[in-house]
Amino acid sequence: HVSPFMPMEIWYDWRFKDPGESLTVHFMNYLEGARVFDATLTLKRQEITPHTLARLLLAYSPMTLKVITMIHWQALRLWLKGATFYVHPQKRRDKEGK
Repeated sequence: HVSPFMPMEIWYDWRFKDPGESLTVHFMNYLEGARVFDATLTLKRQEITPHTLARLLLAYSPMTLKVITMIHWQALRLWLKGATFYVHPQKRRDKEGK
């Protein structure tokens, strides 16, 4: 269950290119044959040295909090707009006592 705003019947199509100087990941989500989400991530290869690792840890550690905050902010906005909210099937079963 990736998102409570997407049904469980979503089909995921992930595509990866062999890593070289960059790494590309492309994924699409389909519902009943229609594409409902499409995203691509391209990363550039960079050597990890003690200096670059320390710099990245300092620079990106606060990003974790920002990402979590923004995910919840966007979820709140979707909920306020009345987007369909899909309860995880396990939680539905737990409520029903099954």
